[in-house]
Amino acid sequence: MKLQTKSLFILFLVLISPFSVFADGMTYDPDDGGSTYDDDSYYSVPDDEVNIFTKLTDWIFGVDNSIDTPDNTTTDDTPSDIVFNGTQNETEQSSAEAVMGDKEEAIIEASNSTQRILDEIKSDMVSYYCVGYEVGGLVQEVINAPDKIGGFSVFPVRITVKTPSIDSMFPEEVIDYGDDQYTIDVKGHTEINSVTFKVMQGGTVVSKYELLNLNLVSENQQHTFDAILKVPDDYASEVAVMVQGGNLDLNDLNALVTADVESFEIYTEVDHNLVVWKENAEYARWDLEEHEEDEEKPSRWDHDGDGDKIPSGDDEPWKNTSYISYRHTTSATQSILDGIVDHKGKEGGLGSEYRDQYDDEMFAFKADANGATSNIVMTIKSSMIHELNNPAGYSVTIIGYPEYFDTYSTDMKIQNVSYRLVAINYHADGTSTISTDSKSDGILPDLSRVGVINTILDYNSDGDTVAIYPFLLVSGRVYQTEDNPDRSFPVWAISKPRITIRSNYVFVITDHSKLIDSFLADGDFTESEKEQTEAMLEGDVADYLSKIAELESNRDFADDTDSKNAYQKAIDYYQKAIDSLTAISLTNTDSIIEGKNKAWYYESQAKDWVQIAELYYYGLDDQALTLASTTEEANSDSDFGLIGAISGDLIPAVITDNWLGILIVLAGVVVVFGGDIDLKSMKSGAKKVSSKMGKIKFPKK
Repeated sequence: MKLQTKSLFILFLVLISPFSVFADGMTYDPDDGGSTYDDDSYYSVPDDEVNIFTKLTDWIFGVDNSIDTPDNTTTDDTPSDIVFNGTQNETEQSSAEAVMGDKEEAIIEASNSTQRILDEIKSDMVSYYCVGYEVGGLVQEVINAPDKIGGFSVFPVRITVKTPSIDSMFPEEVIDYGDDQYTIDVKGHTEINSVTFKVMQGGTVVSKYELLNLNLVSENQQHTFDAILKVPDDYASEVAVMVQGGNLDLNDLNALVTADVESFEIYTEVDHNLVVWKENAEYARWDLEEHEEDEEKPSRWDHDGDGDKIPSGDDEPWKNTSYISYRHTTSATQSILDGIVDHKGKEGGLGSEYRDQYDDEMFAFKADANGATSNIVMTIKSSMIHELNNPAGYSVTIIGYPEYFDTYSTDMKIQNVSYRLVAINYHADGTSTISTDSKSDGILPDLSRVGVINTILDYNSDGDTVAIYPFLLVSGRVYQTEDNPDRSFPVWAISKPRITIRSNYVFVITDHSKLIDSFLADGDFTESEKEQTEAMLEGDVADYLSKIAELESNRDFADDTDSKNAYQKAIDYYQKAIDSLTAISLTNTDSIIEGKNKAWYYESQAKDWVQIAELYYYGLDDQALTLASTTEEANSDSDFGLIGAISGDLIPAVITDNWLGILIVLAGVVVVFGGDIDLKSMKSGAKKVSSKMGKIKFPKK
């Protein structure tokens, strides 16, 4: 370090030394293992964590006081809504509610989950912008379709056309004839033969709906034509096979969940004829000429007709021209929804440590859905506890939504429905097997009514299991049962609930914590109970240290940043558990209760981060993120505080290339100093802090 920089820090330390909140009332005794003490207490504290003031002075003057013990300085960075001053059960209950919310409110939400999704997918028929050309005087006003089309759904389409007025297209002719005039009248109509609706991708017809042999005769009138079309779908036949049985691959199922609808447009074609009769000129001027009595008046519309005033089928028209008018949308895919997610559902689930708080109630879970999500509505309710080799109850609701087609027909049905609810066991080698399989026995009734399936998934695992994923698959067909019973479209849906099945974990401190609760319940904490408590907590600390050592090895072995970071978080939380236990005063009941409850809470966070790290390691980022969403860091509103942020090795935490920043807390004010630094000399003197720890010394107040 340059001399001027060191001088600056020495001057600064002299100025702030009277105000150091970290050294006030404490003395440093290097002969006593680096501990600090006052007249009333004795704590075991690592040398390099005595206080920031001491650390700075030691660093500046070259004193190396690092020892092979971890930091046990606790920081109050836990969520404020968790109960630490009660029993173990109260801590568990408040911890669960901090993550999952109020239990009774969640049960009410579950009862309303299906209706919420139905409200989400309700749609209105809107006008789509379209282009094309219209011939023969026919006018197609717009193409109407739903403003929401869920995934790979079947959807209604409507067009309105107006036939031309013949008088406006062919005004009568006024012809001078000597001193007189006569008019040649024109009559006619449009004959609509057929209307074709198509879903097109490039030049390929993906789905088609035809209204044939209409023989509709019209002049100057509006007509509405309705149809149903299918979004481009390459998966319907594949899902139909999956639902029936056989092994399922996790990658294939995830591909269905994330499948995107490819761009498409809606085309309409109207096949029509413009039929026009022009009045015979001889007939028109007949009354202006003189004729023999026996001379026959010619046909009005053609030379072979019978002289009717209105053209008949026997009259050969003056014009009979065939046309095809077409129009198509330009942005139909913009109405596609990628899937329906029940945003008010729960996420993640809980481990068996919360079984006492959550019995058999069913809760709605968030889910990623895909498929024909405007035609088939699925909600998944489940018990809150999800852990390997433990059964979990499921209540699945499958509803057909024929009301989506009401603008087209009120007689639509979703029939020939089959379902399959599975738990997929994903192994470390990347293969998938079925852990539990629950599927329909044959074909379900049509989904004009609500179908509820109650079942259990066992989450059977083996030594090679990395994660288990639940999925729901549904397959069926949309029918128009009366007008055209032979016309149908395949539909399918898949739902992947955001549930992470927890790994099996035996808590270090839970049984000890509950036993300590029983010691303290009668208000008489005997010497024998104190000794037993001290022995239990020392054993718990040793177990935590063993876990830290194993996790450090896993962290160093991991080759991805997410996994390394998650392992480090787990290590940090186990260290917080140690800190909470070593801060306990056995003569202070409140200290015992708070310390052991905090240790349990930190352990619960640590075990989650261990599983998150393992999920990241095997590339299961979706499960890792879902589980991470239930951790304290994702759900706590509390700030972790500056002291917690710099409670590790101070100097490495704030060094950047060619710059050094030191954070000093003075009466709540953060002061940042910067200066040049010789990184090479600093790094050469760095020493890794070991996770080993000697005998725990509890305060002897």
